[in-house]
Amino acid sequence: MLIWSLLSIFGLFVVHRTLGICEEQQLFTQKQMIKLRLISFLTVVVLNFLFKEIIFLLIGVSAAIFLSPWWVPHIIQKHRESQLKNQFIPLLDHLILSMKTGRGFRASLAMFIERNPPSVRFILQEFLSALQYQKEMNAISSDSKIQFYFRELHVVDQSGHKPVDRLRALRRRLMMEKTFRQKSRQALLQVRFQSWIISGMYFLILAYVQHDFGLRQHLQLVAVSGALFATGLIWVQRMGRSYQWKT
Repeated sequence: MLIWSLLSIFGLFVVHRTLGICEEQQLFTQKQMIKLRLISFLTVVVLNFLFKEIIFLLIGVSAAIFLSPWWVPHIIQKHRESQLKNQFIPLLDHLILSMKTGRGFRASLAMFIERNPPSVRFILQEFLSALQYQKEMNAISSDSKIQFYFRELHVVDQSGHKPVDRLRALRRRLMMEKTFRQKSRQALLQVRFQSWIISGMYFLILAYVQHDFGLRQHLQLVAVSGALFATGLIWVQRMGRSYQWKT
């Protein structure tokens, strides 16, 4: 009973510590933090009673929560980067339209940041802060594509010569890459769909041979056909991957 009580208190302390780190790193908004605190503390209390007789499992849960500040930020950062990649072409559209009306690059970027959800807003705010205080761009994200985006925008911010034209050229490039990726994805799906159809036909024929002739009497022939089929299937899959657009 004493060990369970100590583990319960330790679990609540771990949750409080973990949520404090998440708040310091601005992983969630204030409203999200309030909900997360309530849900987390209730969850720990419930788990403490459910695993009252299973101390080792309770220790495992506490250890997972204790280590979460090391893996939760990584997952959230990947989610933010994925959301930003999806919003980058709309960002360019906004910058082009806003700058054509006479606004500056940073003012246009700040306006776009205010209209977006926190997942996109956080990274863009870091980028805008890096522009204002001349910080290193690569420190914002480890993703090579995000770094490329920010380097291009940094050039636009520093350039006084036709910045809108630079944004348009960047947008055309990204649209071309997006089109090629979509086409390569469609080609890959077609190849995989065809390979699954062929696989189904092979196994139907194999079932027919087993039913009418038996596999033991033709084991050598089945082994050879299986090896050829597996080789062909691997080759088709690798050929399909070659259609993917490399960026």
